[in-house]
Amino acid sequence: MENFTLYVNAVGASLPPAISVREAIDAGLYPAERAEESRQVAATVAPLDRPAPDLAVDAARIALQRSGIAPATVGFLSYSSVLDTGFDMWNAASYVQREVQIPPGPAVVAEINSGCTGVIVSLQFARAQLLCMPDAEAALIVASDCFRAPEFDRWNSDVGSIYGDCGSAIVVSRRPGPLRLEGLAVHTDPIIEPLIRGHDPFRTSLHAGAQPINLSQRSWDSVPEFNVEELRERLVNGPRSVIHRVTKAAGIDLGDVAHVILPSLGYNVLQPIYFHGIGIDPERTTFDYGRGIGHAGASDPIIGIDYLLTSGRLCPGDWVLAVASGFAFLWGAALFQVC
Repeated sequence: MENFTLYVNAVGASLPPAISVREAIDAGLYPAERAEESRQVAATVAPLDRPAPDLAVDAARIALQRSGIAPATVGFLSYSSVLDTGFDMWNAASYVQREVQIPPGPAVVAEINSGCTGVIVSLQFARAQLLCMPDAEAALIVASDCFRAPEFDRWNSDVGSIYGDCGSAIVVSRRPGPLRLEGLAVHTDPIIEPLIRGHDPFRTSLHAGAQPINLSQRSWDSVPEFNVEELRERLVNGPRSVIHRVTKAAGIDLGDVAHVILPSLGYNVLQPIYFHGIGIDPERTTFDYGRGIGHAGASDPIIGIDYLLTSGRLCPGDWVLAVASGFAFLWGAALFQVC
């Protein structure tokens, strides 16, 4: 594995038009006091006739076209999402495969259900798969979600953040590209898993749960089970652990990283963990960009890379760190260097 180098060849993003927080407040959808706390300014909202898998297909086509890599050479394809993809007993990754014309054959095609850390986990699987398949040139990793009622209330299901619809894709291969993958790490902490599950009983059918999903209520129901100080430390230790591991392996410090891609959560969520807890300077992060999109689930790392690549903010030699936080609880980090 030491001699196996993986590059980012291209990324793609499919971002629908945004609805501003001011519009949501005026429509009675979102409390003004929460807007002040989160500092988010808009959420991308897909039309009802645009399902999440189609946003993933759009992004995949963009990424493949930019990369110049033929679909027939893709040996690994993963699809990550947070919410339902549209059908029960169905593999959304196979739909993407069909739509972007990756032919039948030995490619591994799978959904990766790791919540918002799905892309980081998929990069680990992609690296292992390409190592095992020398004839496969590339991996295509996609993610998408549409945070729609009645399943989810993008403005209120999670008190600390608003959520944006998005499709994203990243192509990685052995072929040199604009970014070189220098490190991957994950950290899990099942001790605090109840914060996301809450106290509701397990469902007896696929759609028997309460709607819309109320992530905040689940957490409030479970917090009394924990020592508050220990809980805070666990929530900081997860991302701190993965950041330390990827930077140490690369022989650098966090201070050497030029750009940090964080989950596009509210400022009041990021501040105690990343800005104060870990000591990341907000000015070095993608927070200002992400607050105009909303939390896009597993897509946050990819759209952050897309933003940095297309905005001209990267210079040769820059270190770029992407951090993700997945439910129940799984953190991931990917470290890149600009070629």
